[in-house]
Amino acid sequence: MSKIVRCSTCRPLCFVKPAALFFLLFIIGALFSWALDPQKDISHHIIDLWSTDNSDIPQNSVLSMVQSRDGYLWIGTYEGLARFDGLHFTVFDKSNTPEIRHNGMMVIAEGSDQALWIGTPNGLLCRRGGKFRNFTVDDGLSSDFILSLACDARGGLWIGTTQGLNRYQNGVFTVFTIADGLAQSYISALCAGHDGTMWIGTSTGLFSYRSGYFRHHELPNGKPGNTILALCVGRDDTLWIGTAGAGLVRFNAGVFHVYAQKDGLSGNDIRVIYEDSNADLWVGSDSGGLNRFERGVFSHLRRQSGLSNDSIRALVEDDEGSLWIGTYGGGLNRLKDDRNFFYNRRSGLPVDPTRSVMQDRDGAIWIGTIGGGLVRFRSGQFEIFGKKQGLRDLRIWSMAQAKDGAIWFGTYGGGLHRLQDGKVKVYSTRNGLANDIVRAVLAARDGTIWAGTNGGGIDVLHPDGRIINYNRRSGLSDDFIYAISQDREDTVWVGTYNGDLYRFRQGEFTAYQPRSGTSQNAIWAIYPDADGTLWLGTNSGGLIRFKNGKFRTISSRDGLYSDVAFQILEDDHGYLWMNCNKGVFRASKKELNDFIDGNIRRIHSLAYGKSEGMSGIESSGPAQPAGWKARDGKLWFPTIKGVTVVNPDYRKRNERLPPVLIEKMIVEGQTVDLTAAPVIGPGRKKLEFTFTALSFLIPEKNRFKTMLRGFDSGWSAETSQRQVSYTNLPPGLYTFRVIACNNDGKWNQKGASLRFELQPFFFQTIWFRAIAVFSVLLLVVMAFRWRFNRLQRRERELETLVKERTGELSRVNEELLKAKMLQDEMQRIAVHDLKNPLQAIMGSADLLCRQNYELPAKINLAEKIFKSSKRMLTLVNEMLEISHIETGDIKLELQAVDIVKLLEQVSEGFANLMLNKEQKLDLKIEPGCLVRGDPEWLKVIFDNLLSNAMKFSPAKTSIAIATRCLEKTVRVAIQDQGPGLTPEDKQKLFGKFQRLSARPTGGESSTGLGLSIAEQLVRRHQGRIWAESEIGQGSTFTVELPKVE
Repeated sequence: MSKIVRCSTCRPLCFVKPAALFFLLFIIGALFSWALDPQKDISHHIIDLWSTDNSDIPQNSVLSMVQSRDGYLWIGTYEGLARFDGLHFTVFDKSNTPEIRHNGMMVIAEGSDQALWIGTPNGLLCRRGGKFRNFTVDDGLSSDFILSLACDARGGLWIGTTQGLNRYQNGVFTVFTIADGLAQSYISALCAGHDGTMWIGTSTGLFSYRSGYFRHHELPNGKPGNTILALCVGRDDTLWIGTAGAGLVRFNAGVFHVYAQKDGLSGNDIRVIYEDSNADLWVGSDSGGLNRFERGVFSHLRRQSGLSNDSIRALVEDDEGSLWIGTYGGGLNRLKDDRNFFYNRRSGLPVDPTRSVMQDRDGAIWIGTIGGGLVRFRSGQFEIFGKKQGLRDLRIWSMAQAKDGAIWFGTYGGGLHRLQDGKVKVYSTRNGLANDIVRAVLAARDGTIWAGTNGGGIDVLHPDGRIINYNRRSGLSDDFIYAISQDREDTVWVGTYNGDLYRFRQGEFTAYQPRSGTSQNAIWAIYPDADGTLWLGTNSGGLIRFKNGKFRTISSRDGLYSDVAFQILEDDHGYLWMNCNKGVFRASKKELNDFIDGNIRRIHSLAYGKSEGMSGIESSGPAQPAGWKARDGKLWFPTIKGVTVVNPDYRKRNERLPPVLIEKMIVEGQTVDLTAAPVIGPGRKKLEFTFTALSFLIPEKNRFKTMLRGFDSGWSAETSQRQVSYTNLPPGLYTFRVIACNNDGKWNQKGASLRFELQPFFFQTIWFRAIAVFSVLLLVVMAFRWRFNRLQRRERELETLVKERTGELSRVNEELLKAKMLQDEMQRIAVHDLKNPLQAIMGSADLLCRQNYELPAKINLAEKIFKSSKRMLTLVNEMLEISHIETGDIKLELQAVDIVKLLEQVSEGFANLMLNKEQKLDLKIEPGCLVRGDPEWLKVIFDNLLSNAMKFSPAKTSIAIATRCLEKTVRVAIQDQGPGLTPEDKQKLFGKFQRLSARPTGGESSTGLGLSIAEQLVRRHQGRIWAESEIGQGSTFTVELPKVE
């Protein structure tokens, strides 16, 4: 009878987002999922490997796997349970999870409620909501050693142990034993059928349980096949049975059919069976590797084909269609589709490094290896030509097929070889070749064979046996030839190592130089396209287009992936494909031409590396051909690790939205429990968030954007980083959000979010702030009143003091005014009294000069008296003018003044003086300029300025006067040719009694008042005056006066 033990159930907990949301997200994502392409050869899928050598997987024996509904891949090993997000393994074991009592994770299953169940040798683990619980015999299990798990349609969990079958439902364990009709207690395999049947594999055969009854099913192959290791129910209700030693068994409609090695199965010990979303069956054997059963035919993937180990223990297809393979001791493998596949030594090549590749007219692919000879790939088989077949050297650098079908290939040191009908003929320096290193071979349409050598120039082999050599003595600039090509017009093009391009037509070479001819621009490849344009691949010189006699270069600065191109191929979609040291890349030919023609500013090139399936992305170097477009449109490229085949027609995009999860929140180094909205205590300064996007195809290309609502103003920049941190956040409610895209840029805009609260200190709370604000306001009011009272007292004191001081200042001011008036009056009297005697002295001296011609000495004395008196009179006059101006005694009689006439009048007064110094006056006058001013005082202004210019200009020079009518003013400029003004002169130029550094050139007197008078009079006329001067360049004084409209 069955034994029933009731125990408490694991209650669901909330983990960042509700479970229903994840379930809905994955249902939608499943609509866009796909399986591995069944039309592709099983060996052409990309194989990726994770082992302890290249990742943090805990152990290399992968015993069980499942992809949970939230998107993680869960992996069971002997050293713990690992959660994988495509980049990182998070390990759960005895060291970090107390509930785990044994690290051996034998089997994994996920329930309909998203609970993860793990069978171990020491109990049944349940992980729900991020929490583990371990069930043992104490909770009702029949044994702690769990061998198999299966979930039924009713939400029940079936558990196979070494001592019976158990069912867990609604928190209750039910144990089924031999007494219930089960003939064997060692339950090695379980699988739920679509009709509710539970299929049970034991060490003694197959059983089924339905409607409360067990039934035994006798297998057709007898006792050796009674041990069942694996079960799988297909979409058509076919039951597939994996046996220990008796092969694969199909059971449908009550009929058994056995598949063994004789039927194409790679091994008879079947450990795991899996049906993918295309209904193709995948079968993992214990030592025969992986089998795919499709349309009644088995195909194999084994270690020699790239699998890390032939013992397969676990299989699962993820939501993006990749197949994950758990091996026993070989780590975790993954098969995925892409545009590329790969051939290497495991596939049948003699060595991994390859140098050249081409396809002959029969469709066979010829591969030149580095050290392994020549290889022909035909009908899936590799045929190797080496020393036994007559090759002088096993390093194949170049190849071509002649019109007669012969294969010509050049070696690195063994000369040129011709292969036809299995026979090899060698051409070397012994029989006419210029050099035994042949880097390029061309089979021309006229039957000639062109061989580009490494230092010997070009050898042309004619059908009649003649060998003609072209080298530097023949006019070539270089004897190192790396590329030879023929266009549609039968013109032969040759590229040299020093970067020169040659055209051979009608027996003559024509040279072209794309650049100056440095070795950096060596021409590696020449591709003549259908339009007659030549595309040149170079060594670090970029891609060069030669069209209509003009060279144009496109480099990495313009968007090209690399400046190196060993080969150039054009696909059927208008793309140029190139290979380089960093891998394979392509660019649109239309974009390249548009860039060269100036229609766009930058090109876009797409690179293909390891993530796209190119295991050996580095090309081997220049060769001919270093790439080939096959008849089916696929592109073949040699690399240092084999041959990569690219399918340009591949159009499959990853349309599945990547699930986004927040994995951790770390506060000050401590991980926070995310089963509920976290509440963070005050004073925590650093917060870190770790998140992931569960897209496994190319996880390195997943991109993220984050935003902390309540702090960030918008989304962050796109990044591949899976962690972000914040410091010194103010207290409050926040929501952290993250969105992500997959490798093809498909964004999950919903993303994941986490709401949390950052609590404040007591002094950061609202009530504390309210009290603080009230207290501050109270203090402010009190301080204001105290200050107001104090100011009132001070105001009264100041009013009294001001009254006292004002009376004193009034008295002092009256006394000062009286003293100033007395001083001015005395100055006017003194100057007036000086003026009259000076005039009398001047008159007497003048009369003396005129009458006493017979007394020269007395006349000279009289002249000195006259000049001194005149200088004193000038000083007195100017002092009187300054006095009148400063005291405001003058009154301007403003009227319209013709500035031209006024300047002419002023100039006439200096005619004699200028004649004495042989100076000239240059008038550049614009007629019709009227200013508003007092004509008499205006004459004083320009009299002083012209006098100043005449005094400081040397003899026999010119003084220029220019006028200019502006919109609202009239500008007058007087330019001298004096010594110019120093910076010190400019600062004191318009001051009274200022002596400048320069002196008058004719001994004239200078009072130091003229410029001051002019400046004050200009200001009284509402104008402005300024000087411009450089040392040794003279000075220009400019006056600007209001214009009469």
